[in-house]
Amino acid sequence: MAELCRYASECPVCVGSLGLGAARTRRYRTGYCLDDWRECARFAVAGEAGPGAVPRDLLPTDHTRAYGIVSSTWLEAARTPAAAVFGAR
Repeated sequence: MAELCRYASECPVCVGSLGLGAARTRRYRTGYCLDDWRECARFAVAGEAGPGAVPRDLLPTDHTRAYGIVSSTWLEAARTPAAAVFGAR
């Protein structure tokens, strides 16, 4: 059974409020909002930096931009990518 992303109800990509067109919105919903949400750039930013840090126009496929947002959060918290993955020692 498909599992919906926890942010789906407020995500502008999932609710279709970004003006991406019906076909593209449907592809993102199918490809990211259901089951594969762990691969979504928006989900990654929300999980690491908080839902408020996700830019409205960030697309699920924009992983490079998401990494920039998340890595700046790590630097502000004096963390490193390695610490985020492996835990602080």
